[in-house]
Amino acid sequence: MRSSSIPKNTIPSSSSRSAALRWILVPIAAVGAWYAAFASGLLLRGLIHRVAFPFCKDKRVVSDDMVCFDPWFNPLLDVAAYVGAALAAFLILVSCVYVSPTHKRVVALVTYAAGAVVAILAGSGLGSVDGYLSMAAALGAGALTTIWLYRRHAPANVA
Repeated sequence: MRSSSIPKNTIPSSSSRSAALRWILVPIAAVGAWYAAFASGLLLRGLIHRVAFPFCKDKRVVSDDMVCFDPWFNPLLDVAAYVGAALAAFLILVSCVYVSPTHKRVVALVTYAAGAVVAILAGSGLGSVDGYLSMAAALGAGALTTIWLYRRHAPANVA
């Protein structure tokens, strides 16, 4: 029997293979969560536009499209970008921590740190107030989510 000569510790168990697969899925889950948040932000923007546009008093046709020039309308649409950024931070953190097989507290901290770098680069790269507000929404929601996840996955106090 040739298989008996192979030491048992060299054959990966199904649990180690599933753990490796879950680690591979962590960045894929992050990208999927970002796309879900992006789509949700676009849907929210469309919903705000559809609900608020009838209340617009200063409507004009621009490039075959009706545009509202009331001073309250565009800031209301910008809310969708802030909500989308905050939702992206939340969904990315939760999905990465949920998918990771172990070290969930470390995953939460590393994911937030990476997301904070991306948010700062994206927000400051736009160079506008909207970019900075979206960055602040993502950083704030990410920080709160990280704290929540960090506390949620604290080691049990066993006496």
